[in-house]
Formats: sequence, C-alpha cells, structure tokens
Amino acid sequence: MLSVLPSLPRPVVKIVVGLWRRRWLIAGLAWLAAMSGWLASTLIPDMYESRAQVYINTDTALDTSLAEVSGRPNLEKGVRIIRTQLLSRDNIEQVIYETGMDAGIDGPVELERSIRELQERIIVENEEEQYFVITYLDTDAVMAQRVVSSVLDLFVEQNLVSAIADSDRALTTLDREIADRRAALEDIDLKIANYRRLNADELAGGDRTGRRLDSKIEEQSRLEEQITSVTMRRERLVSSLTTTPKYAPGSDLDQLKLQLATLRTQFNENYPDIQRLKAQIASLESGSSTLPLNPQYEALQANLALASDELAGLRLRADRVQGEIDDLTLDVAQTPEAESTLVSLLREKEQIERTYKELAGERAQMDVRANLTQAGGAIEYRRFEAPTVAAEPSWPPRGLLALAIFAMAIGGAAGLAFILAQLDRTYTQTSDIENALGLPVLGAISPAPTTQNRLRAIFDRMAITGALGGLLLAAMGLYWWYEFRVGDVSTEALQSATVMQGDLR
Repeated sequence: MLSVLPSLPRPVVKIVVGLWRRRWLIAGLAWLAAMSGWLASTLIPDMYESRAQVYINTDTALDTSLAEVSGRPNLEKGVRIIRTQLLSRDNIEQVIYETGMDAGIDGPVELERSIRELQERIIVENEEEQYFVITYLDTDAVMAQRVVSSVLDLFVEQNLVSAIADSDRALTTLDREIADRRAALEDIDLKIANYRRLNADELAGGDRTGRRLDSKIEEQSRLEEQITSVTMRRERLVSSLTTTPKYAPGSDLDQLKLQLATLRTQFNENYPDIQRLKAQIASLESGSSTLPLNPQYEALQANLALASDELAGLRLRADRVQGEIDDLTLDVAQTPEAESTLVSLLREKEQIERTYKELAGERAQMDVRANLTQAGGAIEYRRFEAPTVAAEPSWPPRGLLALAIFAMAIGGAAGLAFILAQLDRTYTQTSDIENALGLPVLGAISPAPTTQNRLRAIFDRMAITGALGGLLLAAMGLYWWYEFRVGDVSTEALQSATVMQGDLR
C-alpha cells in the first residue's frame, strides 16, 4: 500500500492517509451504528399481507347491448367506481364490526381514526379490465385475512345490488323510449294520410309522368341493345364482302389473276410474263361490265344494304326516344314539391318504424336480463385467489434491511472519518509543509523498519480486517436468518396451527 501512495494524486493521498489513521474509529462507529440499526429494526412490527383476486364478467347475461339507448345497464360503470364504494365510511365501519376490530376501539374518536387508517391501507387495484386485486397489510395475519374476506364479500354484494338497480332503471328508460317511438309513429302516419288527401291531384300527375319516364328509359335501353347487335352484324358483312370475289369463279379474269399470283412467287415484277399478264388483266377489268358477277357477292351486298337501312332506322328511333326522355325528365324536375315532401315523410316513417322494432325486440331481452340479475346471473364472479392467512410477513424485508443497515453503517462511519480528516491540520506530505510555510523541504525521515514494528503492523491489519470482516459476516448471517430460516420456522408454525385447528374441529 505504501508503495502505491506516491503515484496517487496528493488530495487522494491525504484522504487515504486520513482514513487509515482513523481506521479503528471507522470500525468502532460502524459496529455501533450497525448494532443500533439492527436492534432498532427488530422494533418494527411484522406486517402480514392477505390478498384476493376476483374477476367480474359483466357480459354473461346481456350479449346484445343497447348501445344507442341511454338506459343501457352500464355494469362497467359500476365496476369503475368499485374503489369508491368499498372505501366509503359505511363500508369500512361494517368491515370493522365484522372482523372484530371494534373490540379494541374505545369511543367515536378512535373509531374515526381506525376508519381513516383502513381506508388508506386497503388497496384495490384494477390491473386489467374486469380483474381486481384486493390487498391489506396488518400486524396480525388472521386479521388481515378477515379484512380482505369482508371487503370481498362487500364487493360481491354491492355489485349485485347495483346490477339490479341498473336493470330496473334500464327497463324504465327503455319503456319510455318505446312509448316515445310509438307516439312518433302514430303521428307520422297521420301526417302522411292528411298529406295524401290534400295533394291527391298533384301526386297522381307526378306518378303518371314518372311511369311514362320509366317506360321510355326501358325502351331506350332496348333500342341501344338492338343498335349494338345490328352494328356488329353489319361489320361482319363488310368483312365477308372484302374477302369474297366480285366475279363468278372460273372466268378468264380469275384465271389470269391466279397465273399472275403464281408467277410472282417465282419471279420479280420485271419478268416479261408478269408484265404481259398484268396488261391482260387491266384490259379485261376495263371491260368488266361484260363479266358475270359472283352470286354470293351480290347476296352480301344486299344484306349489307338492309343492315345499313335497319341501323339508320334504329338510330332515328333512339334519337326520338331520347328527346322524349329529356322532355319527361324536365317535367319530373318541374313537378311541385308535393311528391318530394311525401318521399321525405315516408323516409322518416321508415326510420322511426325500424327504431321502434329494434327497441321492442330489445325490451323482450331486457325482461330476461332482469330476471337473471335478480337471480344473481347478470354478473359472473370468479375468485382466482381467496384470501388466506399469510405464513410469513411480507414487510419489512428484514434480510435486505440488515444489509442496508450494514452499508449505511460503513458509509456513515467512513463519512465521519473523512470529515475529521479534512478538519485535521496534520501534515501527511512534504508538499503540504512547503505550501504551508513557503520554505523548501530538503527531505523527510520515516520510522526505522524494525521487526517489532513489522509485527505490530501485521497484527493491526489483521485486527482491522477481522473487525470489518466480522461485521460483514454478521450482516450476511442476519440476511440468511431472515430470508431462509425464519421463513421455514413460519411455515412450520402455520402448519402446526392448521393441524391444531383441524383437531379442534
């Protein structure tokens, strides 16, 4: 250690030397603080935790909800306010009397104090939707279990009562909604009947014009289909006409054209025979009026003429019908507001009638739900974890507390020694003397290393190591005792108590 000090910065050397000089003070203070802390921790009472886990299913009896009706039995709302219900003054007072805590309460002042204390210590957590955890800590494990069990019973009881009340309110509100819809339906029927009677002439004329318009639109659709069909037939005739010979097969002109086509596959256009055949073909075509026409070609020409005439007639009819449609459309647009008002009234009636039927169907389901609610079937409770008597305390964590006290004792003792070292004016280095006096220091004299000094130093280091190591072992021993041994003892005691309780039964 001494060989390392010269290489360290001077402030660090001063701190290390100051702490080393006060090592026994650190050890003594650490032992004193640790023992005091451990003894004080034993005065902290053990707190036993009891907890219950419960699940609420509010959708069991009413799968089809009335989302659009304000009287819907909102059981989720009752779940959200469960904390306020459970921690109300009346409920906490009931818990005190049910668990026997009132035996140690003398007077209304202590009762109020106990109520406020329980309201702070009872914890109701909603970790997930419809899933609640009720927790309570007490110095008596049996009392903790009783409190949680009582709170859980109140939880079930009050939610069932709330569900019944919600169901009754929902039925009342739903009946009122159905009555309003029925009255609205009767009123709109009366309005429609009166309106038809007062505007009978205008409505009749509008109906005739509308029917004529529908008829013309259907006729126009049929004409368009016929035009499409005739157009396709005419195109097929034109295509066939272009590929059909105009003159009868076997004529001289056709034979010359066949010879010309054959020669063209063998020679170019400048070949003498090709030029001769082309001249003969031109001569014959110039006098083609004397050649016999192809009967098939003549038939195609006749059919093409008929198709063209038919297409022209259909297009003329389509134009005339379209004009009539335009005129009728204008007449319909100029029809008085009587028809549009009637349509609006009919739509309003349809909407009211649809809502009325939906509400009437839901009313029947609400009757079933009300019966299930009164029988306890509207809310399904499932207890995943019933409150039990804790086998060992859950607070304070004495093992970790013992280690924390050890760490704070060492840190506090070292901190005090550090402060004393900073206040000490003893010089630990020659540089300190130079800075303090402003004079050069020629050297420093160390104690002579004798055998007796070495043995004394070794013994001193072993002693300080043993003192601090013993404190560490004491802390680890306490940690082991609290974390392992005490838990085993508590479990054995709980099992013995359970057996004795069973024998008494």
